[in-house]
Amino acid sequence: MKRSAQSVEVGITPITAIIDTPPREPLSAFVEGRRISLRHPSFDEDATARLDGLIRKLLRSKNLAGGNT
Repeated sequence: MKRSAQSVEVGITPITAIIDTPPREPLSAFVEGRRISLRHPSFDEDATARLDGLIRKLLRSKNLAGGNT
């Protein structure tokens, strides 16, 4: 995986495109706007599970899941 910095203006474009038109699958991986296989060596299932748990915990603690801020 290439590691280089991009300006926010350049880096945000593929992210907003994915948010505007999300994939149907509940779990997808992207690198620089390109979808990668979940079997790609850069995709770490354990790290993904940890991230999922942390996000769910954060949403519960901030009550964001119910739409409150």
